[in-house]
Amino acid sequence: DRRLVAMLFDFSTMATAEQARAQKSALEFLQKQLKPADLVAIMTAGTGPLKINQDFTDDKDRLEEVVKGFNLGEASDLAGLSGNGGDSSSGEDTGAAFNADETEFNIFNNDRKLVTIQSAVKMLSAFPEKKALIYFSSGLEQTSGSAGLGNDNQAQLESAVNAAKRANVSLYPI
Repeated sequence: DRRLVAMLFDFSTMATAEQARAQKSALEFLQKQLKPADLVAIMTAGTGPLKINQDFTDDKDRLEEVVKGFNLGEASDLAGLSGNGGDSSSGEDTGAAFNADETEFNIFNNDRKLVTIQSAVKMLSAFPEKKALIYFSSGLEQTSGSAGLGNDNQAQLESAVNAAKRANVSLYPI
């Protein structure tokens, strides 16, 4: 029985160490979980548009070559932005640094990740059979506020989930 599996690496908010762990996990999946009839595609996302690095193939050697060829740390433009709002090159640390409220950043960042997932799902919708999307990322941070946890991204979350349902795509976050 053939499976269609897409591996989506969202490197935009992953630190280099997280990218290395994602790469290692993907290689383990390809070496230990892949069946001969499976077709796998590899996609990456940074701060630019979603990129298809490898279209669906059953060539395990080619898939491993693509995953091993990632330039770790290159696309992690947003990895260091959450947390302290200052930058380390601004000189002396007086202890009076401004710590920005992360809420707005997390709302934007989560929406961007959900849009990336939705874009990948739309690409996969062209294939009629059931598909699996393995999503490698640093995760989604829930925002807290008077309305409860994570409500700020509810519309985008529902949009991504509905797109996945319509396209017959199961999502597996790593």
